[in-house]
Amino acid sequence: MVLQAYYGIEVALDHEAISKYTGLAFSEIIKLHTEEYYYVFVVGIKPSFTLS
Repeated sequence: MVLQAYYGIEVALDHEAISKYTGLAFSEIIKLHTEEYYYVFVVGIKPSFTLS
């Protein structure tokens, strides 16, 4: 399964704080975040929640 990430300014409400904290432009942060593959084996499970 591939999960798409969306980095639109309208949903990245903390983008200015992250840029200020890291000293990086938001585009650089996105580039660093998307250069790697992340493998997730289990996100979370609760009773009656099915994994498909």
